[in-house]
Amino acid sequence: PQTDQHPADNATAAPKKVYFVSLGCAKNQVDTEVMLGVVENGGHEIVDDPERADTLVVNTCGFIEAAKEESIDTILELARLREDSKKKLVVAGCLSQRYPEELAAEMPEVDHFLGSADMLGLEKVLKGDARRMGVSALSRRAYLYDHTAPRRTMGPRHSSVVKIAEGCDRPCAFCIIPQLRGPQRSRPVFDIVAEVHGLVEQGTKEICLVAQDLTKYGDDLQERGLAPANLEQLLDALTEIEGLRWVRLHYAYPTAVTDGLIERIAHNPKVATYLDVPIQHVDTDVLKKMRRGYTERVVREFVDRVRAASPRIWLRTTMLVGHPGETPEAYARLRDFVAAGSIDHLGVFPWSREEGTAAAMLPRRVDDETAAARAAEIMEIQRGIREARHRELLLGQTLEVLVDGVSDESELLLDGRHEGQSPDVDGKVILCDGTAERGDLVQARVIQTSAHDIVASLDLEVGRLALEHAVEERLVHEVLAVREAVPLALRARAGDDGSHGCRLSDDVGRDVVRDETHGVDDGETARDAAARAVHVQRDVRLGILVGEEEEQGDDEVRHRIGHRAAAEDDAVVQEPGVDVVGTLAAAGLFDDDRNEGHDSGPVVKWACLSRRTCRWYRRPSRRGIRRPRRRGRTPAPPARRRSDRVRRRRRPARRPAPCAGR
Repeated sequence: PQTDQHPADNATAAPKKVYFVSLGCAKNQVDTEVMLGVVENGGHEIVDDPERADTLVVNTCGFIEAAKEESIDTILELARLREDSKKKLVVAGCLSQRYPEELAAEMPEVDHFLGSADMLGLEKVLKGDARRMGVSALSRRAYLYDHTAPRRTMGPRHSSVVKIAEGCDRPCAFCIIPQLRGPQRSRPVFDIVAEVHGLVEQGTKEICLVAQDLTKYGDDLQERGLAPANLEQLLDALTEIEGLRWVRLHYAYPTAVTDGLIERIAHNPKVATYLDVPIQHVDTDVLKKMRRGYTERVVREFVDRVRAASPRIWLRTTMLVGHPGETPEAYARLRDFVAAGSIDHLGVFPWSREEGTAAAMLPRRVDDETAAARAAEIMEIQRGIREARHRELLLGQTLEVLVDGVSDESELLLDGRHEGQSPDVDGKVILCDGTAERGDLVQARVIQTSAHDIVASLDLEVGRLALEHAVEERLVHEVLAVREAVPLALRARAGDDGSHGCRLSDDVGRDVVRDETHGVDDGETARDAAARAVHVQRDVRLGILVGEEEEQGDDEVRHRIGHRAAAEDDAVVQEPGVDVVGTLAAAGLFDDDRNEGHDSGPVVKWACLSRRTCRWYRRPSRRGIRRPRRRGRTPAPPARRRSDRVRRRRRPARRPAPCAGR
């Protein structure tokens, strides 16, 4: 197949319509962008519909089994479009570099094959004078794009990927990259600076530097007759470019991260406080089998060095579970390391046996099911860590956010990223309360966080108020989440006429409120009804609430909170009244039920979440309602007039259920 020329190549070279599919990593994206530039420079047209295209190009990934399957499925899908038509199908990238002969023999429907360093070969394919097999051998002299390459960037212009080196010289046992990309080949500093200058002039504000190993950048330059350089010198040059805001680093090696590099990440305002370092594992024995060249102690010291330089540096890493020789004890060490919260962003992958790697021949393999379960467990642990870390570090903070465009959630929202979020992998910032253009750098206050995305307001004052509201609402929800906390000590009973009551039980979150008088929507839960109306002081912990009736007419009734129990010092504090418009009844805190023959008066409802948070509670007795228990020298509640005292009910009182979990 190396010398056969495809019959379709004899056609005259007319302008073509070309459709692209790009799979795999950011480095593959750069290769696709170079091929896009080749298409445009040749006078051809790029289309986004394969039905309209004359030429279909797939830039494949062949790193792991799942990536290979995705590439094969995409090729076969496009091959079906090629049937009964004159379309050409071109397969490029890592998969064709890895299996050129096998693919050529098994896929006759593919017209041309290009390797991972053969992007410029697409020009000959479009002209019609290319051989079917265009995969070239990889060496130190293999093609590496430069600033003069005909590159057309994809996606938003304000953020771009720049590949500063290609290939890898590391001997990792599980990795096939040296066979897919060849040995390490670094670009000269002046070439990278020239490319970044051009991108910034086109509107780029964020540059993501990528390589298989950033920290080995420049090691091969002198050997190839070029001026020596290293990553620190490259960063110093790039941060002098006016208009560039963030330089983001992807794929450093733990043992090669120098103190100088950490210093630049921590203190240079143009270097993003972000570092992607694939650690892969922490157990020393597993790392030895992986041929990583370091131990658990080195990993922990590396993390300590980063955290000591600045707690603001966001660390991203990947872990590989299920590698041959990973015992339950080794996995437990990895799990404990992750559970300690050392990593901000994490990806976990089960080991995949790849022919041609040293790990493929190792014994003591972990079965696929166990490896997948381990990966899922670690990701679940990391989810809780990220949620807590986002809440601790970001909630209420004002961040600089790079706007990516209109949000997928709603056209009324914007998507963006803060300094600790890389495109497409680390979540996003959802922006509200304002407008901005794509590529703008804006200030926003974080008002809500989750394990993945965060919500921030462009109006800083509105954001402050929304944050306070969210804190109050969260406290109310905590108080009312009876089912998730402890059993409720009181079940409200509906009034005799059924007009003012509600149904409340231990299943408070699932009960349907029935309250036509106060306008609570049918189907609304008691918890939601209370949260919608009650925005009281932050320190309210559900203790004793007294409903006090005011004389305002025959039919008009208003309720106020008269007292609350202070959980901190066991003192009843008189608070200003807060209108609750009846939804406290929906939460079971008040009862408008009146026994026939009794004058109207305030009715006490009592509820106890737990004796840790609510030490005050009142028990019904034959003599009515006792005063709260007091300890030490706690002041007594303020005296009230005789006419305002709580009246005793005639019907037998129900004894509250005991509080759960002392």
